[in-house]
Amino acid sequence: MQDLAVLFEKYAGNILTPIISEKIVDEFGVSVSALKQLGIGYNPVNAAFIFPERDSYGKIIGLTQRHGTGRKTMIEGSNRGLYYPVDMEIMKENKYVPGAHNWTRIQEADISCPICGKPDWCLVSANNPTDPDAVLCGRISEGCTTKLDGSGFLHILKAGGARSHSASRIIPTFEGPILITEGYSDTASAIDMGFMAIGKPSAEFNAKILVPLVKDQDVVIVGDNDEGAGKRGMEATFQVLKGQCKSLRKVFPPEKYKDLRRWKTQVMLDKDTFLKWVDEHGESAGDPNVLDDGAAVTVAKAWLDSKRIDGVPITRSYLGQWTQFDGSYYKDLDVRVLRGDIYTFLKDKSFPKMRANGKPTLASFRPTRSQISDILDALNQWCPIDDNPPCWLRKTDKPDPKDLIVFQNGMLDVNR
Repeated sequence: MQDLAVLFEKYAGNILTPIISEKIVDEFGVSVSALKQLGIGYNPVNAAFIFPERDSYGKIIGLTQRHGTGRKTMIEGSNRGLYYPVDMEIMKENKYVPGAHNWTRIQEADISCPICGKPDWCLVSANNPTDPDAVLCGRISEGCTTKLDGSGFLHILKAGGARSHSASRIIPTFEGPILITEGYSDTASAIDMGFMAIGKPSAEFNAKILVPLVKDQDVVIVGDNDEGAGKRGMEATFQVLKGQCKSLRKVFPPEKYKDLRRWKTQVMLDKDTFLKWVDEHGESAGDPNVLDDGAAVTVAKAWLDSKRIDGVPITRSYLGQWTQFDGSYYKDLDVRVLRGDIYTFLKDKSFPKMRANGKPTLASFRPTRSQISDILDALNQWCPIDDNPPCWLRKTDKPDPKDLIVFQNGMLDVNR
């Protein structure tokens, strides 16, 4: 199989010609410098620009060709990845050089094996035992490069930067949030504006690959104003990154602009203006109609959260009978009405789901009778009331309500 990184270097050399450089500016509306940071090449045989796609650790795993007609194809042997610039000095540091090694036994380095976790006789490369380039593990073969008879399984952790332990280190130093964009040209536009940007090749690309790069960082997801796919992709990415970042916001360009590139080129958008727009229009909460997953307990909790007054659920189960607060007291609730209410609740709800091809999407709920029954069962975690009235509906240090007499102006504790 051809080495895609080597092949890309050949294509990248073609960008040095003045004619191609001028063509780039006309084609993308961004500076040649920004595109070179992101990585760009040119295939004169197919008259196509070449975009490198990387994994979470900077390795080029795919090459996209953009033909003059706008059609895009992948070079043979490619897999889909992310568009983002890398710190080439760090990438060089992360490379594992094949050949003889100075190995250190993990006992001597006072560490555990990075592969099997055991603290005994596995070996790590001696140049940096705490963050090694390679490991000889005697136990685990999964993911190894090869088996060395009498030594164990060779795991290359930093072959061409393929598996650096600190993925975020391969990103160049930057100020401000990381922008997550859709497509190569939007990513290049963000870089041209002065941002660190990471681009997905499509709206619904599997966003899990982003996590090592953006963990504990300030992140803004920029969606596309297209029909359906842009919003679904943004929400799916938000769900994946939620809880992984220092801060996480999502934003669309103004409605008149389809994407970030068009917005930038039409109004000469700059970094400060964009950040002001994010402050005014960005959202840090997920779409309330998108649940974390499709599990019965997740649906039950979301439904119950929509049925609260001052944090107290208004729908309860008293000794097996469903009841609902009507503003004055709890009255019996027909279970058929309750089931219907859950069906209605799920009518416009969706949840992240992985397709058979590995791509995430937002799937709409299509509840069945048995699924509604599962949701009702899940509600029994929070809804049952087993005490006889009068009783408090949540834990409190207040007096036993049986000892209280209620008046219009307050309550009297008969024990005081």
